[in-house]
Amino acid sequence: MCGIAGVTSFNGAVQMQPVLRKMADLISHRGPDGCGLVTFDGDEVRRGASAEDGRPAHAGLAHRLLSIVGEPSDGLQPVATDDGHLWMVFNGEIHNYVELRDELRGRGYDFHTDTDTEVVLHAYREWGERCFSRLNGMWSLAVYDRSTRVLTLARDRLGIKPLFYVRTARSFVFGSEIKVLAGHPEVELRPNQQMLYRYLAHNYRWVHEEEESFYEGIRQVRPGHVYRLNANGQLTASSYWHLDPSNVWTPADEREATERLRELLLDAVRIRMRASTDVAVLLSGGVDSASVTAAAGRASHAGLATFSARFRTGSDEGPYIAETRRALPGRHVDVAIGPDDFLPTLQRIVAAHDVPLFTQTWYAHWRLMSAVASEGFRVVLTGHGGDELFAGYAHHDAYHAAERSGRAGELVSSGALAALAGPIVTDADPVVQYFSDGTGAAIATRVRPARYADVLGRDFSATGRSGIARVNVFRDRGYLAAKLYQELAYETIPIVLCPEDRSSMAFSVETRPPFLDHRIVELAFALPDEYKLRHGVRKWVLRESMRGLVPDAVLDRADKQGINVPTATWFRTDVHDDIRDVLASALIVEQGIVEREPILRYLEEHRRGEGNHYLGIWQWLNVELWLRSLAGAA
Repeated sequence: MCGIAGVTSFNGAVQMQPVLRKMADLISHRGPDGCGLVTFDGDEVRRGASAEDGRPAHAGLAHRLLSIVGEPSDGLQPVATDDGHLWMVFNGEIHNYVELRDELRGRGYDFHTDTDTEVVLHAYREWGERCFSRLNGMWSLAVYDRSTRVLTLARDRLGIKPLFYVRTARSFVFGSEIKVLAGHPEVELRPNQQMLYRYLAHNYRWVHEEEESFYEGIRQVRPGHVYRLNANGQLTASSYWHLDPSNVWTPADEREATERLRELLLDAVRIRMRASTDVAVLLSGGVDSASVTAAAGRASHAGLATFSARFRTGSDEGPYIAETRRALPGRHVDVAIGPDDFLPTLQRIVAAHDVPLFTQTWYAHWRLMSAVASEGFRVVLTGHGGDELFAGYAHHDAYHAAERSGRAGELVSSGALAALAGPIVTDADPVVQYFSDGTGAAIATRVRPARYADVLGRDFSATGRSGIARVNVFRDRGYLAAKLYQELAYETIPIVLCPEDRSSMAFSVETRPPFLDHRIVELAFALPDEYKLRHGVRKWVLRESMRGLVPDAVLDRADKQGINVPTATWFRTDVHDDIRDVLASALIVEQGIVEREPILRYLEEHRRGEGNHYLGIWQWLNVELWLRSLAGAA
């Protein structure tokens, strides 16, 4: 796990080394174990981490190392092929690198280290871009071909590892985080008004698009894609992986389905335990993290460490956490999550993330990552992805019911679907779209009325209001399948992976989500709906596949809590006065994004218990802290 950055100049050779060093320093938290730079000027290649070399170059790569696999000195980058034509910087982990290395050795390749980076470089040389389909893991990388001056960028199938880029009048700049781009003198960070409007006016599920970011002009490399920048500055992209809606697997019986999922999950966890350091697990009281924990305990030859968020008030899952831990020898750490130092901590989180936070979960996640790092761990497994793959949310019942009843049209027109599924149903929803305008695979949302419309500034609303284009290739597979795909591609998974990467890497910790192994994802979307929702039980196939490994008390839970930070209570009591002070003299007001009077009114209503406005308060506070962070960085 590392941080990467790079620059290509369109206007001939320019001073590159000092810029690359500054960019690398901005993400030193991602790689405290080493820094490497390389610049290219014609046939000349210059390596080193010095910022004092002022000689011009037309391209350069930078890398920060966090050593996880092999010796630290073996992982130093950028790396090159023996002939010096291909140079690569790589961020991530390839979990099947052992098997790939054996295959490449059989093809005549020699290996000088025990790192997955060397495996990826040789795989790229052997198979070209087809190598990405062979990798099992998470990654973002850049390969520069000196002979053709072509820069290739690639990102893992699900977008677990980030990769941003921006094109200026004279340069193409890329990096692992948005802040690294700002290290280039031609890049200015300006808020994206449309995305900011969607964040404030609608539910967080309505914010994400494939390439867009919270900043004007800054884009993301799409998951499962390869981008190529040629010597003339032309950028092209192609997909190397996608889910195929025509791929449907109907198991011979229930046992075949549960055994196949169990086999894949155990193997996904096993290969994600590969590291030169101890691996821990984030454990809540739910089925997903308990399944990962049980599988990790089975794969571990020593005791397993778990880290769990605990709350003095609100939703605490202590009894279920204890059930899972009871059968696992090892070190178990409870992390108390409270309102102490709330605002300063939230300010640090927003600055680290470069964006406003979507949900309060990430406050707890930050505290967990701090504890993981302080206990000396560099790798931790998570349970993210199980709900989106196997239908674990309450609103999934509504889509399944609509499918089975054949009365989805009535449910939509009567508003019953919204009542069943809760506030997250939007015009982008597959059921709503199917019975409204029949737009086919391309789903372009209509503008919906804004939440807290009286808070939003008039000019800001007029500028920021826009629809959002999304493509749902699972539309014809039914309402539930389409909803699950939408959550995987656009809604919950993208807004989980981004903050998970930032929070963990802020503490030089790597998170690995076994459920997002592409083999499990492909299996989940090939399975018929009845294996996910059966007899009123969500995630049925997952629960049954882990029977005997995970305690029945956890598997048979009917409720779902997750990590629910009790901010609604905190905003009424412990931190109310501090939040009021921030919002009373806010940049968000000065810039015309919101109006001061209604914000303070809603804050007071919340304090008195006359309304529950915690989500609005959370969003206004996050945008304010984000704007302050930008102002401080300017």
